[in-house]
Amino acid sequence: RIKPGAPLKDDKDSIAPTQAHFETLKDGSTALVMDAGWRLKLDLNDMTKGGDAKKEERKKEADKKEKEAAKRKKRAAKRAAAGGWGGYGGGGYDKSDYKYEKYYKDTLGEWTVTMDVKLGGEPPREGISLLHTALIHAEETKGRTKLKQTEGEAVVNCDGGVGQLGTFGDVSKARVIPGQWHRVVISIKVANSEKTKGELRTWVDTKPGCVLKSEAVVSGGRFELDLDALYLFSSNDPMMMPGGVSVRTVRVQQGFANDKSVKEGRAKDKVFSMQEEERKRVVDKQRRGLALAELFAKPRPVWSTPALVATFGDAFIEGTPFEGSSCLAWSYTVLNHAFQSMLRSDQLADTYLTGLDTASRGVVSDVMHILNKSAAMFKHMARLLKNPNTAQLMGFLRKIKKSVGKVNIGDTLLLPLIVENTE
Repeated sequence: RIKPGAPLKDDKDSIAPTQAHFETLKDGSTALVMDAGWRLKLDLNDMTKGGDAKKEERKKEADKKEKEAAKRKKRAAKRAAAGGWGGYGGGGYDKSDYKYEKYYKDTLGEWTVTMDVKLGGEPPREGISLLHTALIHAEETKGRTKLKQTEGEAVVNCDGGVGQLGTFGDVSKARVIPGQWHRVVISIKVANSEKTKGELRTWVDTKPGCVLKSEAVVSGGRFELDLDALYLFSSNDPMMMPGGVSVRTVRVQQGFANDKSVKEGRAKDKVFSMQEEERKRVVDKQRRGLALAELFAKPRPVWSTPALVATFGDAFIEGTPFEGSSCLAWSYTVLNHAFQSMLRSDQLADTYLTGLDTASRGVVSDVMHILNKSAAMFKHMARLLKNPNTAQLMGFLRKIKKSVGKVNIGDTLLLPLIVENTE
């Protein structure tokens, strides 16, 4: 589908509904954001007519036939005006006007779908349907035809695995993570008879996922592709159509994919700036080397943190955004991180704890435990200061009450204190 108002480039293009939402990406391209309950329908009949490789050729042939039809109509109108025989039929007989309509449906037994998608949130317990070969399937059993609906022929389960029929592969390696763009490839090869097994395979970012071999993946069944319609993000279960899924690219191909073809396809489609990639690598390397890298996904240099600001005092922060702001939570977090790193690193412990006997080192460890155990209170205080409202205050007080109530004999808990803006 294309945006409203955009010119139609193909006779099978359709204008997107006015309610359709699009997301503009960093490279300037757009992605369609699926709303809850929406599905996409693809007409794939051109796949048997050369696909994308012969698209221009088919367009030229269609334009030629349209011009010929217009000429015949014009000649028929002239003959009718002159009283000729063409007045009855609007022109002579042309076999191209009488097309043979196929009685049977064209289907594919080996096919592959490649899509670039991003989930807007965690998948529901039922999962999210990616592919639906038909809204209603007709199954023949012992001479009887039974109509049946399915939840979808390829599903993202609640753990991010892509597959079907209870098989989703190793989600620790091949997983769709919400909020991130992923290249998902689904390939199906149906068996020619019920005595053999068909196969369904999936990949997430070229990493192999589901490998399903089952008698259910059979010719004439739900996994065979009807070229008249392939539905995306469609299911008979509304819970599996939650919306919030962004789709940037969809490609349907004939044939069954393998690891090599999936990697080749990814390499061919991946268009990127080497300069931008190099810049990202340098920034990531710099971030990994920062002292606060273990605390934050995108750490700032320590000299720009409130922790260091609090150490140097007002003269250092005068005229900066830190002036008059709270630094207690930040200082505590960074100090605790430094102490914990010292305790857990043999090299640092030998450097800073040299000269202490076993008992003294035990005392240091106990103090580190108190600091680590109290860290949550200072995080809650930072959240309260960032959003100073009644709800946050009551939540903060409830958490303090709960934590204090859990203090046993011999335990120690540090609490933040602010009196008249003095920490």
